[in-house]
Amino acid sequence: EGVFADCTNLESVTIPESVTEIGEGAFENTPWLKALGDFAVVNHILLRYQGVEKDVTTPAGGVTEIGAGAFFGCMDLESVTLPEGVTKIGTGAFGKCKGLEDVTVPASVTTIDAYAFYCCINLEHVTIPEGVTSIGKGAFSCTSLQSVTIPASVTEIEWDAFDSCWEMEEIILPQSLAGQRFSNHNFKCLIV
Repeated sequence: EGVFADCTNLESVTIPESVTEIGEGAFENTPWLKALGDFAVVNHILLRYQGVEKDVTTPAGGVTEIGAGAFFGCMDLESVTLPEGVTKIGTGAFGKCKGLEDVTVPASVTTIDAYAFYCCINLEHVTIPEGVTSIGKGAFSCTSLQSVTIPASVTEIEWDAFDSCWEMEEIILPQSLAGQRFSNHNFKCLIV
């Protein structure tokens, strides 16, 4: 994380195809990252969204991972549509996107990492698509989240995945997760 952050003279980087993960903010505030444009994509990983649009559709064509912190702190972002083919939403990918109200998660996603939507204070409803198997710690720690639907494909929900969801009214989950403990808050769980 942050390994080359703020290297103000870094203008050229070669990353081999064998690299499958790049830590959060690894190239933050470098000329090289800025030169990649609004959607900084390397080895099929969206490293950073550098645009200012409120409604974003992530480009299709090879993006398989929304990298750690890719949209972190994009305060004005209200809506995002991820392309089919994305399999992972990285750690803190949408953390502190305080204006985010709507996110379309494609059916291809299998992993939602820790703190993926942490502190998205305007996010009210989430439908997690069939195919997701893992939801990380604090992934949906969103104070305004009111409802969430969890598919039968989910086999792991880490502790506090829905922490600080003060407005949560219900979680709809499959029978296989009936004994799952989400956090220390009281909300209705509907078993389907």
